[in-house]
Formats: sequence, C-alpha cells, structure tokens
Amino acid sequence: MSYVDSIIEPGEELLYRTNRHWIVFWPPAAVVFFGLMVLLGSNESQGVSASGSAMFLGALFFLSIYLREQFSEYAVTNRRIINKRGIIQRDVVLFPLDRIQTVDVRQNIIGRLLNYGTVVIHTAATTHGTTARDHIRHPEEWRRQVFLAIELLVSRSPTGLRDPAIDANDAPQRTADRLRDLEALFKEELISREEYDQKRKELLEKL
Repeated sequence: MSYVDSIIEPGEELLYRTNRHWIVFWPPAAVVFFGLMVLLGSNESQGVSASGSAMFLGALFFLSIYLREQFSEYAVTNRRIINKRGIIQRDVVLFPLDRIQTVDVRQNIIGRLLNYGTVVIHTAATTHGTTARDHIRHPEEWRRQVFLAIELLVSRSPTGLRDPAIDANDAPQRTADRLRDLEALFKEELISREEYDQKRKELLEKL
C-alpha cells in the first residue's frame, strides 16, 4: 500500500496522483552513456578502467534516483494536497485545501516541450508557506486538479465559503510571508528576476 493510500481518512477521496518526469534520470544516464563511449573508443586498459568506473557510478546514481522516485508521491484529495519524498529521510508536507492561496507553474523551454515543470504552492500556513516541487509531470494538469478540488470543497461547504481563518484580517501578515517566500525562491533560482520583480510588485500593492 502506498503512503497516500495509507493516510486517506474516512470520507476523503483521492482525486489525482502524479509523479516526477523521466527527465530526472537524465544525469545518471548521461554518465553511463559517457562511460560507454569511452569504452567503445579506447583499447587501453586504463581507458577501459575509467569507463567502467564511470558506468558503475552512473548505474548507482540511476538506482538511487529510481528508488527515491518509487517512494515519492504527489496527490490531490478532496481535502488536501499530499507531497511525500524520500526513503530513509522522508519529507512529507500536507496542504489543507482551505489554506491554499495560489499555485504557480514554472517551465523553461525544455520543460514546455517535454511537459514538466516546477509547481510552487503558496499557502496561508506559518510553516511551508511556499513550497516548490520540481520536475513535476504535467504541471498544468496538476494545478488544474488542485483548483478543481478547491472548487469542490467550496461547493460542499455549508456556507459556500472557504475557511474563515483566511480573510482580510490576515492579509498583511500573509503578504509579508509571501514576500519572504518569494525572496527564498529567487535566491534558489527557481524564478527569474523578471518574475520576482513582478510578483513582488503585486504583493506590495496589496499592503
């Protein structure tokens, strides 16, 4: 049983599940390919030894990524977003839908061509206020499913409204948190200078 399936609560429905794009296997595959090319182009024992080492390290690298991806899950339910990564050292983040403010998708040219990207989730939480997940497969579909889940949550609410904890009274603090999160994303090079400046301007206008 997967981690997501094991923590689903009574009345909770799994709406969407995805994983990371196969592009994450490109670095170890490139190392193995390089070792193979050296092996085919060299007749000397030293070259054969070097290529063998490169192929072995590449294979280990590939295996480690494969195992990590096998134990990583990205799911949307009718109550929350569930992100779980890692095997020994697990990173599990749960986002209640009524705390989510917006979801951004970042894609470079290759990402748009191969349909993968970084999904940035902004929430009203004091911890994990902004969380980025890279190389997500079909990121636009992921975002669409999140918004559909939020709409479903609102439609099933007795008042037809989201959590009252997220209202105008919290706006200044939430904006300050978003500014700090935005700065962190820029420093980690997850967004460009242009995107940073534009988002920062939009946030400052809300103060």
